[in-house]
Amino acid sequence: FHTAIQLTRADATSDVAQVRRAIERGAALEKELLIDPDYFTALARRLPDVAAQVRIKRARLHNELSRYRYDAVLVKEPAETFSVAQAPRLSWDEVGSLPALEDRLTGAETLRVSRIPDARQTPEVEATRALDAGAPLIDVLELFRAPAGVEPEDVHELGDRLGFRVYCTWSADGAFEAVFVHKGQTDALVTGVHQPVSVGTSLAKYATSPTAARGGGELVQRLRDRLKTELPDYMVPAAFVTLGALPLTDNGKLNTRALPDAEQTVRLAESRPAETAEEETLCVLFGEVLGVEGVGVEDNFFDLGGHSLLATRLISRARTELGAELAIRDLFEAPTVAELAARAGGGEPARPAVVRAERPDRIPLSAAQRSLWLVDRMEANAVAYNFPLTFRLRGDLDLEALRAALGDVLGRHEVLRTVFEEHDGEPYQRVLDVPEIPFAVEDCDEAELDARIAELSRTPFDLAREIPVRLRVLRLGEDDQVVSLVLHHSATDEWSDRPFLGDLTSAYQARLAGESPGWTDLPVQYADFALWQKDFLAQHGAAQVAYWAESLRGAPDELTLPLDRPRPLQPTGKGGKVKCPLSEELSAAVRDLAAKAGASPFMVLQAAVAALLHRTGAGE
Repeated sequence: FHTAIQLTRADATSDVAQVRRAIERGAALEKELLIDPDYFTALARRLPDVAAQVRIKRARLHNELSRYRYDAVLVKEPAETFSVAQAPRLSWDEVGSLPALEDRLTGAETLRVSRIPDARQTPEVEATRALDAGAPLIDVLELFRAPAGVEPEDVHELGDRLGFRVYCTWSADGAFEAVFVHKGQTDALVTGVHQPVSVGTSLAKYATSPTAARGGGELVQRLRDRLKTELPDYMVPAAFVTLGALPLTDNGKLNTRALPDAEQTVRLAESRPAETAEEETLCVLFGEVLGVEGVGVEDNFFDLGGHSLLATRLISRARTELGAELAIRDLFEAPTVAELAARAGGGEPARPAVVRAERPDRIPLSAAQRSLWLVDRMEANAVAYNFPLTFRLRGDLDLEALRAALGDVLGRHEVLRTVFEEHDGEPYQRVLDVPEIPFAVEDCDEAELDARIAELSRTPFDLAREIPVRLRVLRLGEDDQVVSLVLHHSATDEWSDRPFLGDLTSAYQARLAGESPGWTDLPVQYADFALWQKDFLAQHGAAQVAYWAESLRGAPDELTLPLDRPRPLQPTGKGGKVKCPLSEELSAAVRDLAAKAGASPFMVLQAAVAALLHRTGAGE
């Protein structure tokens, strides 16, 4: 049921990990009492004067009731019963179709047909299996949306037409069983239709605990509090996942593919409801950014799995939604909804929003672009800021559709067709209207594949003449190819992966269908942000400039370190590694110092390097 909900909401551009987390979270937070059909057969064994029937709901239309619920009928002290537990049995594999089943029913008195694929549940079951196996989301959605299985109502109509009473009941793995009893054979109450998968005397094992999610949250909070007394903060896990049982394979081994994602989190404790508009907004933003439902005002952003990258995203959205000037530091110092809302309510007005701006003849570079332009000017053929994405695709690949899709994405995002030019020594960005699509195809042998990918990944960009993206398809065989996609950091970062690849995917699908992608216009482009940033820093950047000027005052132009070789005139980008394992005593001392300082061992070692550089003449 939860798989169906999330797959109905998803599309080919959705993040498969997020879809899985949403399914797992929905199941973990399920508040209804769920009862296994086997419960009722077990109950009948406990109560000899009770007969039980478990039936699939009669319905032609599909909805939550008909697809996921069933009827249980209990009859006390029936006058007469007729058990079909030992009726002749056929598997659907032996039948295969309704016409073949009609032939088998000819002349029969009773017949049980088992493992009939259920049209109401087969798509969900197959999609769930594919998710657990790590299949791409597009394949999962294809299984979910494809009609499959046999409609139980068709089985009922077949039996009724041939003079049978039909009893359909659930069995395992998205299948159902149908028992046919000829109408002339008996008028007694038919029993033994449902064949239990498990047997036992404990009825509790057949039902869920609707309060388990709340109990799991309380357990997680107690465990987290205890760990905080034993470990430094950086060693306390960011996320905990509670499981009712470990998923196992058919061989009884741990099914690691079916384990919930370690990023799944749930509310840690009950929290008072939001009391202000700021608190209501932040509860929603916390939930959307973290992928957590039901965030309370006392929940801690970092306890719910937040980190510095997500913190940046949250603060950016909070500035817009709340109209308040919040900084990343505010979230670290006030990590709960209530604390952050208090700062938002009493803080400065938010910085103005980025909007479409009138373009001057020469658009200035943003601060980030300017730094990358400077690196490019200082170090010719630099490749440190290349951003490679490499995929191996097996199956049909329409090269013309892929080339056209890349052109569509370039047209949608100006930053992907921007070059850096200069006027009187001052850089500016120029957005090309119709650049040449940087797409090429070449044949490649498996033996030389790694070297070719490395070569493509390390080919420098000429930012003054070349747009910051290239796509090369390496053909290894008829249905086997590697896509080497390289972007420059001036146009992308790790956050950009999802929108870029999402747009490329949707454009490719549209081109396969012979259409153009049906996108809406973007509200702003990166050039609009660069113009906004220039105006904002002109008004508010003086304090930052003064701070860094003072902090860097007196810093040497060059570190006079004791080197064992002359410094090259031009950086080569080549380096090496020297491994020096720390002793157990020194490692323990580092961890102890980190714990006392509220820092991580990495921060302690970084401070040690800074101290070493200072002692060898690098300044303060």
